[in-house]
Amino acid sequence: MMKTKILHRFLLSVCISIFVNILYGQTPTISGFSPSSGSVGTLVTITGTGLDNPTGFAIAGVNAIVISNTGTQLVGMVMPGATTGQISITTSGGTANSASNFTVTASQVPNAQQGSKLVGTGAIGNAAQGLSVSISSDANS
Repeated sequence: MMKTKILHRFLLSVCISIFVNILYGQTPTISGFSPSSGSVGTLVTITGTGLDNPTGFAIAGVNAIVISNTGTQLVGMVMPGATTGQISITTSGGTANSASNFTVTASQVPNAQQGSKLVGTGAIGNAAQGLSVSISSDANS
């Protein structure tokens, strides 16, 4: 009789746990992430459980973009304004924070010529090449 009660209580707790996970979602956990540091634009792979359908996701204190997500592995991008800090994921099942910080490093400014030398063609007379330069931070103008 006692064994039957124990079995019934165990089965009831399992059923309640399954129902809660279905209704509210699994509580997320973060078991690790890689790399541990990088600049804005770095893709960070977070591993854990219950990472499905995040309602909130931040890397180093700034909302991040989800690139891909399998539920146990989420890839996100570090966004401008991020500073060194934890990774945080919120789902309908709760919130998980990383045990260690992601370290944001400074971006390296390009310090080498990015393309071949610009040379004009079809000039009549003195082409005046090299007398003026236009530089754009986004390479669009």
